[in-house]
Amino acid sequence: MKKYVHIGYPKTLSTTLQRSYFDAHPDLYHLGIGCGSNVGYRNDDMHRLVEPYLTTCREAKYREMFPGLKRAIEQTQSEAQQLGFQVAGISNEMLSFSPPDHIDVHTKALRIRELFGSDCRIIIMIREQFSLLKSLYKEFVRQGISHTYQEFLRYQFMYQDRSFLHDLLYDKTYARYAELFGRENILILPIEDYLTHDGHLTIDGEGRSLVEKLNLFLGVKNIPLTLDHQNPSLSDVETERKRLLNLQYPHDFGRGLFSAPLIHRLQPYLEQDIGISLGDTAYEDVRIKRKSLEESLKSDATPMPDFNMPEDLKKPLETIFQDSNRSLKQMTGIRMDGYVI
Repeated sequence: MKKYVHIGYPKTLSTTLQRSYFDAHPDLYHLGIGCGSNVGYRNDDMHRLVEPYLTTCREAKYREMFPGLKRAIEQTQSEAQQLGFQVAGISNEMLSFSPPDHIDVHTKALRIRELFGSDCRIIIMIREQFSLLKSLYKEFVRQGISHTYQEFLRYQFMYQDRSFLHDLLYDKTYARYAELFGRENILILPIEDYLTHDGHLTIDGEGRSLVEKLNLFLGVKNIPLTLDHQNPSLSDVETERKRLLNLQYPHDFGRGLFSAPLIHRLQPYLEQDIGISLGDTAYEDVRIKRKSLEESLKSDATPMPDFNMPEDLKKPLETIFQDSNRSLKQMTGIRMDGYVI
C-alpha cells in the first residue's frame, strides 16, 4: 500500500487539492483533511493523529499515545487495501510550518516517517516568499490576530528563534525530507508554474497540468480532475476591517498566551484522550469569527490597509530568501520564476 503526505505550504491551493483532488481521485483513500468538508477527516483516529499529535503535541504525551496511533494507521491502510484503493494518505498545510503553539517542523517530519514509513511520498507546494507572507498574514487575521502587517513581519524577523521565518527556507525543507524519505519520494512544485497571476490554472513548462503531475508522482490513473477553487482569501480591505474587528471580538490566535486556537478541531482528542467534553462551547470562537467575518464583508467603512514592507527589513529578508532559493534551485533544478534568486 503506497502512502502520501501533502505537507503544504499554506495558500498554495491546499484546500482545493484536499477537496478536489485527494478526496476526489478514485485511486486515493484520502484520510484528511478535506474529507467531505474543508476541515473533515476520514475518522476520529485520523483527526487525532494530525491534530494534535503531528502538529502541537509535546514529546511525552506523543510517546504515550504512539502505539495506538501506529495501530490506527495500520488498520486504516488495511481497510484501504480491502476496499481496492492504491494509495492512502493525509494532507495538512500546518505540517510545513510552525506557528508559535506548534512543535518544530523537524519533529513533525520525524513523526511522519515514524508513523507512515520512510517510503511515504511527500508532496510540497511552494510559493514566492513575500507573496506567501502577505497571504499568511491575511489568513492569521482571519483567525484572530489584530497586529498590523508591519508588526507581523517584524515579529517574524526579530524573533527567528520562535517565529516560522526559517520554515519558509524551502531548501531546508527539501533537504530535511529528502534525507528522511529519499529524493525519489519528494515532489516539490512552485505553485506559480500552475497558477497565473489572475488566479487561473495553467500547464507547466513540461506541458503538464498540476493534476497530471500529481497523478504521475503517486502512480495513479491519469484522470483530468477539475480543481474547484476553495477557501478564497479575504481582500486587502476586508482584511483590514477584520483586523480592527479582532480588537472587539478576540478569538483563536487573538486570545492570550495560555489558550488554544481552533479548539473545535481538537474535540476528538479532548473527548477520547483527555476525557473532557466541551460540548457546544468548543465552537464559541467559530461563532465569533463568523460574526466578525460577516461584519468585515458588509461594513460601510473602507479602511485602507498598509502592506508596505518596512525599509529596514526588506534587504535582510531578500538576502535570507535569495540564499535559500538559489540553494533549492541548485539541488532540484526546478523553475523558480518570480522568486528572489
